[in-house]
Amino acid sequence: MIEASIFKIKNIRLIGQRTCELYMENVETASVKGWIINCNDVFIHQFHEQLNHLCSSENPFDSLLQLKQYHKVEVLC
Repeated sequence: MIEASIFKIKNIRLIGQRTCELYMENVETASVKGWIINCNDVFIHQFHEQLNHLCSSENPFDSLLQLKQYHKVEVLC
């Protein structure tokens, strides 16, 4: 069985009401990855609630993958 990498949130920052910058660290390799999450206007009423769920999630990377179903997620680094 393949074991998934464990990520923890290093930094999260709102840029206006519809955009979020997110950085997570891979606990095993200490590498940092970054993403920009651009809110889909259809789901604006859920955006902040979804970000709160992401922040409190045991596995934030899985939560980020779920967000990709609703919003545009771009890789920064």
